[in-house]
Amino acid sequence: MEKYEEKVKKELDNLTNTQRLLFGACCIDRILHFIEDFDKFLEENHIKRVTKEPYFSLCTELLDRMFLYISINKEISPDKIKKTLNILNEIIPDTEDFSDNVAIFTQNSMIGLSYLYDFVNNNELIFIINCSDKVIETIDIMYYETDYEQLDMYYEEDYKIQFNCIEMIKTGKDIAKLRKYNQLTRVNNKP
Repeated sequence: MEKYEEKVKKELDNLTNTQRLLFGACCIDRILHFIEDFDKFLEENHIKRVTKEPYFSLCTELLDRMFLYISINKEISPDKIKKTLNILNEIIPDTEDFSDNVAIFTQNSMIGLSYLYDFVNNNELIFIINCSDKVIETIDIMYYETDYEQLDMYYEEDYKIQFNCIEMIKTGKDIAKLRKYNQLTRVNNKP
């Protein structure tokens, strides 16, 4: 697995900051849907959310805003970044409070989303690498107990998807096509 991590890092070294951000956003786009399951879990268990708005709607809006920022090269003010990071820090579930894997998947998605905003704020490549890692961590949790023998195969499959995404970004595919690819290749918790 380390060879794939190194290859991702090497590929990202050759991209512009905008392309890096787009790759990170694509990674999170592939796992964001888990937040919807967490919203359902909270409702079913009569657990109150921190915000009035369902977390999935809120996080989808934050990710869509990131894609908009990328597509029109619009700046996000430092105040808006700080406010967004504060909101995310408030709503990221503490996995000690929830035993269900959907909370861990949600945590990975929300932390990954916060990495995108951290990257805009700091331009440090590690935040984008961490977005890739959040996808792999989600796969790890998903299959570790049920299909451990095949875990390397699942990692390899996902890294191929990530490399395809990088190639699409390098060749200038538009965001709509990338997002469609993200939806077709999203990480699914139903093996």
